[in-house]
Amino acid sequence: MSNLTKGLAESLKTGFLGMGITLISLYVLSLLLDFMRVIFYKPADKKKVETLPGRNKEEITPQERKEEENEEDEEELVAVITAALSAYLKKPVDQIKIGFIRRIHERTPAWGMESRFNPME
Repeated sequence: MSNLTKGLAESLKTGFLGMGITLISLYVLSLLLDFMRVIFYKPADKKKVETLPGRNKEEITPQERKEEENEEDEEELVAVITAALSAYLKKPVDQIKIGFIRRIHERTPAWGMESRFNPME
């Protein structure tokens, strides 16, 4: 064999060996992370108790009351946004479907909100 084919064969062997070691180590790391999730993950106990018709308001915990108020507030917010879009687009409300509403200020840092409210001229 010539030096060119020997060098090419050696390069291919080295490349395959390096890729093999990399893939195997990534797979082992993936298994390790899955194992750690099984050991250390503790799901939050969120037991949602439905309000029964015969249940008194005094029996409802403050957390349940807060969750109910949040759901009502969200429904009102969707209704207000739908009405505003209906008026702006001049379409009936039944033709507008809101799929997802995301609050901007929850995921945007302060400097990003400042640039939105006070843009540079």
